[in-house]
Amino acid sequence: SNTFSFVVKPLITGTARLQDSGPDGLLVLEAEDYNVNTPGTNGQSWAFTTWPPFLLPTGANTNFSGSGVMVVTNLGNAYTFNPGDTPVGIPELDYNVYFVTNGTFTVWVRGSGDSDAAGQNDSINLGVDGVLAYRINGVFPQAAGYAWATNPTPALATFTVSTPGYHHIINAWMREDGFGFDKMVIASNPSYTPTGLGPTESPVLGVASGFRVTLTRSGADLILSWAGGGTLQSSTNVVGTYVDIPGSNSPVTIVPTGAQKY
Repeated sequence: SNTFSFVVKPLITGTARLQDSGPDGLLVLEAEDYNVNTPGTNGQSWAFTTWPPFLLPTGANTNFSGSGVMVVTNLGNAYTFNPGDTPVGIPELDYNVYFVTNGTFTVWVRGSGDSDAAGQNDSINLGVDGVLAYRINGVFPQAAGYAWATNPTPALATFTVSTPGYHHIINAWMREDGFGFDKMVIASNPSYTPTGLGPTESPVLGVASGFRVTLTRSGADLILSWAGGGTLQSSTNVVGTYVDIPGSNSPVTIVPTGAQKY
């Protein structure tokens, strides 16, 4: 006899950025390379620019990473949510990603505020799969130009990914307008610290190395083929451990065995 009201968000499709499997476990996102840009209900939205109107020519770091930055025009608005909330009605950027590891991550944001007063127009809301993890704020002084920051608010909040793989979505919501969002680095190594423009943007899943694997059937068998070199690997678990298949030059015929194989 109860009545419920809810909103179903559309499936976010398109390319996904792949987390690095190295010791730092980096996932690097350029702000402007989003999959979906959703405007807020008040008419504000993230907009692409190569020169935020508040960036000072005398700033310490005036070079953006990538092709530009995303900014919400400053109208004096701010939105505060708690960890675990699902923010709605505010400007939102969504990024398709593929995590090769799960766990708790450290998040760095490179951005530019439009005030030297701490706590003014210098924050952003961050989350995973539509759920707010925390916000980063108070450390993007205007005189610094573009700066790196990582301190979560609330202080004990964490950025956690419970399962590896695709389909995960990284969310960047407006917190205070008047903030220029340049880049995000997500690291499994808590000691990792980006510098300068930061590391190169993570590759697109399946396109990073220039390889595209084609799968065809031959009776009950499977044939995998690809252009170029490389060695085929396999595992009975999607997260590994993967081992080389000896002599697996393209094309290679696979005889399906067992319950699953990757």
